[in-house]
Amino acid sequence: MRDLIFNGIIGAIFSLLLLGILEIGNTQTLTWLSPPGYGSSTANAVSGDGAVVAGRFGDGVTTYKHAFRWANGVMTDLGTFGGPGSDASGLSDNGEVLVGWAETTDSLPRAFRWQDGTMIDLGTLGGLESRAFAISGNGAVIVGAAEDSAGFFRAVSWENGINDLGTLGGDESWAFGVSADGTVISGGSLNIDQLNRAFRLEGQTMLDLGTFMGLPTGRGRVSADGTVVVGRAADENFNSIAYRWTAANGMGGIGTPMQSIANNSSADGSIVVGSVGLQAIRWTVEGGIEILDSVYNALLMDGSLLYSARDISGDGRYIVGHGYNSTNGRIEGFLLDTQTALAIGVRENNGMSDSFILQQNYPNPFNPVTHIGFQMPVSGLVQLQIYDISGRLVKTLLKEHRAVGDYIVDWDGMNEFGHPVAAGIYFYRMTSGNFLQIRKMLLVR
Repeated sequence: MRDLIFNGIIGAIFSLLLLGILEIGNTQTLTWLSPPGYGSSTANAVSGDGAVVAGRFGDGVTTYKHAFRWANGVMTDLGTFGGPGSDASGLSDNGEVLVGWAETTDSLPRAFRWQDGTMIDLGTLGGLESRAFAISGNGAVIVGAAEDSAGFFRAVSWENGINDLGTLGGDESWAFGVSADGTVISGGSLNIDQLNRAFRLEGQTMLDLGTFMGLPTGRGRVSADGTVVVGRAADENFNSIAYRWTAANGMGGIGTPMQSIANNSSADGSIVVGSVGLQAIRWTVEGGIEILDSVYNALLMDGSLLYSARDISGDGRYIVGHGYNSTNGRIEGFLLDTQTALAIGVRENNGMSDSFILQQNYPNPFNPVTHIGFQMPVSGLVQLQIYDISGRLVKTLLKEHRAVGDYIVDWDGMNEFGHPVAAGIYFYRMTSGNFLQIRKMLLVR
């Protein structure tokens, strides 16, 4: 009988959710990681349960930064090897082991492993410098780059000593990511033509992940399950665009314009965090790109901004990065808990969502006309613009005040001057108030 009653309650809850009658309560939180004194901070990594954060902070007096471990509201300075600076860039899943680099008395950066208050120098390949960038979830494998006796940096792993991982045929390589079990490593390497390429290493095979949109790739970070690598492709002028490589489909994007970066992903690679310009973003397979400032606006004090999302927990719940904390006027690391929970209460179901919606265009691919739908939950100024693959504005489709409601705008493949544009990938961008969303479409001729 109890099981029947329980199942009946659960069924009723899901029915109310589907009808939009039951409210979802918000237990989301945003914690600013304020360092002692008047300095700034950046959060680089988060543990699986969101209880521990690794990063770096400044004292507000000198230009040097120190690595920190934040837990239970306390920021612990990890120190250095006698030099002025350090940085913590990786964290085991349980939050007990941190990795990064710290400067020696000669101001040379050396890779470290920190646990229980002890910082260990991981050494080099015969050169002077090394840096650790990531650690496997189980804490067994550390990856980074170390200088060899010839002065070149090589991707390395530290597991029972230091191991040279090789290159894609060029002089140098760097390892930036490792799977949870330590069996898959990712990073960037120079190829035989001395051009940057992202790589994925499993066993003894280093796979060249190629280019994205004709641009060199690098700094790949592999997901915990080893199947997805994210990063950025960039030209010689540092114009960059985020990429997402999957074992199933190869190299692809996340629908971002230029000046975008993908920093890390959830355990299965289905959620990606990074930035577009000075806006922290989250991308999902189902929903595309979200600007965190807009999604979590209720958690931000007036004037506070989230600049970059640098890491995400395996389950996608916790996100860390850095932004502007308007309460003290400083650039600080943040810990965002995106968890939601059921709350007691009902709302009237009037058929209208309480959030902005930018729909996928249809048809897609298209020629010669496509339709773009969007929803306004509140009246206000809305702008809809088309950009090409290089991030250049092609056409402003709409810039006017619209009332609450659903709308459809057509694009005929013409630019601002009434000339047809070339076939290819284009992005459409909607902004209204604090809302910003970007989607991708394909024009064929």
